[in-house]
Amino acid sequence: MERETSMRVAVSPQETGSLILREADVIEVAGPRALVRIDDRVLPASRALSCLIEIAAGDQVLVAATKTEAIVIAVTRRPGLGDATLSLPDSAARMTLRAQALALGAATTVTVEAPDVSIDAARLSLLGQVTHWFGRTLTLIGDKLTTSVATSETIAKKTLLRSNSRVTVIDGLDTEQVGSRVSDVSGLSASSAGSAIITGSEDVRIDAKRITMG
Repeated sequence: MERETSMRVAVSPQETGSLILREADVIEVAGPRALVRIDDRVLPASRALSCLIEIAAGDQVLVAATKTEAIVIAVTRRPGLGDATLSLPDSAARMTLRAQALALGAATTVTVEAPDVSIDAARLSLLGQVTHWFGRTLTLIGDKLTTSVATSETIAKKTLLRSNSRVTVIDGLDTEQVGSRVSDVSGLSASSAGSAIITGSEDVRIDAKRITMG
């Protein structure tokens, strides 16, 4: 049936009746509407609210039909692998899954795509052999942050740390390699070591109003 005429079905006003359950073949799908064939009849069809699988041309479906229209109740057979998309007949409607516990499992990939994704939980656990976070802005707000890793590496063009107080404890060797270093301490600056070595390749300067050594 050609597309320009396939969605036009002429039915006389007398060809009406009660709904009956029949098997039908989906001929064409155009948005929320479709054409189905029951025996030698072609009827316009819509998808029932309970049918969450989007229908496609070539599907075999169970319909509740009159002589003038049909309502797709379920998709019974699909050629090929049977890939399916779950949705509501109304594209603007919202769907909510509610249960005591929900589990989502996939053999290969789980993908979530949305302009805005929100997760609200009293406890959130993320487990992964490899985890990547990509975003233009990442914000973390909490009372306490604990990180425990074998190796930590940070690569950034600029790093800013602002804190009321900071305590750094390194049990082993602490090594820094910087191009230039400027330290501005408004209060007391103290350094204590068993042995201290200060080496300057060109110049070492100590400038103060009072210098006490020994």
